[in-house]
Order: sequence, then structure tokens, then C-alpha cells
Amino acid sequence: MIMDGGGVKSERLFLALYPRPEIVSRLEKETAALARRYPLPGLRWIPASHLHLTLLFLGEVTNEQRRELIPGLEQLADRQRPFDIAPASYAYFPNRKRARVFYLALRESGPLRELAGEIGHACREVVSGASATAFRPHITLARMGRRFKAHDALPAGGQPAPWQQRVDSFHLVKSDLSAGGAKYTVVHTFFLPETK
Repeated sequence: MIMDGGGVKSERLFLALYPRPEIVSRLEKETAALARRYPLPGLRWIPASHLHLTLLFLGEVTNEQRRELIPGLEQLADRQRPFDIAPASYAYFPNRKRARVFYLALRESGPLRELAGEIGHACREVVSGASATAFRPHITLARMGRRFKAHDALPAGGQPAPWQQRVDSFHLVKSDLSAGGAKYTVVHTFFLPETK
């Protein structure tokens, strides 16, 4: 939590989908196998508890903005229907040669893209600092530091084991940064109609 010069409290927030526990367990096993195969210095694997799909990064949000966001996102959720997500491939950002992020790309999905687009539109009306980056559905699995030099040793993209998950909710998540890493806390859950 941050206080600006005027005493206004803000929190670092984002909106996300979380994989179900059985999917997290599967991803944890896959990334552990990859970590054993590629024990590269500077490659930091994401803890299982942090695996998520970011729908929109909001940045610093005041308490007043948060109170304004939640009812609008509740209404938005009421207009959605549950849908499925599934993995497509492993990939790198920005690319394998200059990799900073190793991630699991998800299959293109009209309902997922529509949800992310509507969330972006609703949130940018309230939070001017909300990310305007194009939505790329993925789950980050590992990060590389700027000095990471083992690009040639990285695995090629490859295909993950297949799975499918029904999306019936999304979450407003608080990110507290510390020397020990980020701590994520779900502060509000938005349910899609069939799950209410």
C-alpha cells in the first residue's frame, strides 16, 4: 500500500484468472521437469501459488477508485457466460534470443478476448494508469534477468500436456512487493452467472 503526499492510500492491483488446483499441480510438475532439464543460472521459475493469467494490470489504484470499479465489474461479469481455456504452446517474450519471460500461451478464445476487452474498457474509464498493452493470453512460468546469457540453452517452444478449464469467475488481486518477492491476495471475486 502506498500513500501519496495528500494521504491518499493506493494499492497495486490487477485482474486475473487462476488455474484450478489440479491444473496448478500439473503445471508445477511440468515446470519442475523443465527446471531439472534446464538448470540455467538467472532463470527464475514462478512459484505454483503465483501462477495466473493476467486479464489487466491496473497499477496503483486508490480506495475510491477500487470502490468505483467493483460495481462496474460485477455488472460486466453478469453479462458474461462461463467458457473454457486450454494451453496452446510454450513461448518466450519478446522472443527466444532476447528472452525475459518463458510462458504458457493459451489457445485463442473469443469469450476470453471479449472478457479481457470489456474489463480493459471498464477499468480504463476509472483508472487512468491501467495497462493499455495488447492482451496476450498466457501464464508466466519463468523470468530471466537482464544479464541472462544462456539463450541458446533454452528449450524450443514445444507443446504442453493438454488440459481444459472452465472459467466461471475472475479476480481482483492485490500485489504487495517486497525483497522476498511479490505476495498476491485476492481482494474480490467476480462470478459469471451460472456460478452464482
